[in-house]
Amino acid sequence: MRSIIHGELSNMLPPIFSQKASGQVAGKFKNSFYIKLPGKGRGGRDILIHAGPSSRPLCAFGLSADDGELKEILDGIRPEDLAYVRPGRLTIYGQEEQFSLDWEKGGFSIKDLSIPVFLKAEAAGSAGGILGLLEKRYERGRLQEKMGIPWDEGFFHYAGILRDGEDAEALCKAADFFCGRGLGLTPSGDDLLLGYICVLKAAGQPEGEVLASYLAELAAGKTTEVSLAYCQAAEAGFVNEDFKEFLFCAFDRGRIEAGEAVRQLESLGHTSGHDTLFGAFLALKRLERVERIKK
Repeated sequence: MRSIIHGELSNMLPPIFSQKASGQVAGKFKNSFYIKLPGKGRGGRDILIHAGPSSRPLCAFGLSADDGELKEILDGIRPEDLAYVRPGRLTIYGQEEQFSLDWEKGGFSIKDLSIPVFLKAEAAGSAGGILGLLEKRYERGRLQEKMGIPWDEGFFHYAGILRDGEDAEALCKAADFFCGRGLGLTPSGDDLLLGYICVLKAAGQPEGEVLASYLAELAAGKTTEVSLAYCQAAEAGFVNEDFKEFLFCAFDRGRIEAGEAVRQLESLGHTSGHDTLFGAFLALKRLERVERIKK
């Protein structure tokens, strides 16, 4: 058995890994894979676990291993291979070798990917802040040309509701429109909604909580398994490492410059980063309207 004891673990996962569970490899890609644990989530939902390289930002519901060790696993597994969780350990039964990711041996560190909550967006509206950067991209058409969803009449109508809508019912109708809309592993409409919801949750806005719960239910059966997992993570209060850095840059001046935080998200996937940024932009414009952004 190949034992892997170094890496990182999202703080969303320890409660999941505290009990026995069985599942399988649910998807395998060039640099990552997913494990599915049927019925182990809240309300009997399935759970997805993302495994990726330590050189990339950690997924909200993920773990990472050294790039070389992860490649060994990827070379030795295929979809539907069995996986078992025991307290402190995930074992994958590959075709010729077993792989054990054992965080209780001390080499895995727990990373806090909880959505931080701030009273006010202290940094977003400042000179060179994230809101201004996104406004420039919007005005120059850079967001539109890179997104994976057409800017048609319906798009403008429901984007306007997300920016200016007054009641939860209207916001939920916008979620109905965007959820599952677009192509890819995470449809563009879902990425937009997740960027929007997580910014509102970080601002302590109740509509963020309402929409997160609504989307987690709505997405079941309407979008991909991977996108649903992100919706469920957002409902539970967790985001990817790079988006958490973006939130700190927007609300409290993060460890990196605002421009770098935006560029990091722009590099994600074919359109996912730009879709997510547009949702975040709508949420920041909403916060600006209700005077939650300090100028």
